[in-house]
Amino acid sequence: MFQGYKTWIGLVLTVLGTAGVFEKTGVSQEEVSQIIDVLVQLSGLVITAYGNYDAHKRLKEIQ
Repeated sequence: MFQGYKTWIGLVLTVLGTAGVFEKTGVSQEEVSQIIDVLVQLSGLVITAYGNYDAHKRLKEIQ
């Protein structure tokens, strides 16, 4: 699902850098990259946990 998300992170950082967001906020591009990376990984964990919960719930309904 999240294949190639680092490419999208790079694209977002490029757009933000072009818009001058990093100079205005004083936040570095590397910090934003790390924050986005952590958020994507956390959302992946949440989606996986919910999928596992849903699969177990459906298995119980079948039995």
